[in-house]
Amino acid sequence: MAIDLQQIQQLVDNAAKNENVLNSVRKNVNKVTVLMDEINAVLDPSYVPEPKAKKTPAEGAKRPGRPKKVATAE
Repeated sequence: MAIDLQQIQQLVDNAAKNENVLNSVRKNVNKVTVLMDEINAVLDPSYVPEPKAKKTPAEGAKRPGRPKKVATAE
C-alpha cells in the first residue's frame, strides 16, 4: 500500500485544521466554565446582590427633563 505525497499533504493540512478547531473549542469551553461558575454563584440561595451606588449630580448641573413653566402675572 503506497501513500502518495498528495495524501500525506492532505493529512498534514487536516491535522493543522483540527488543531485550530481544538484550540478554539478549548477557549470556548473555558469561557463557558467561567459563565457557569457565575450563574451558580447567582443562583446560590445565600446570594445577595450589591446595591448600585447613585451618582451625585455635579454642582450647577441642569436637571434632566423639561423645564417647569413660569407663572406669568396679569
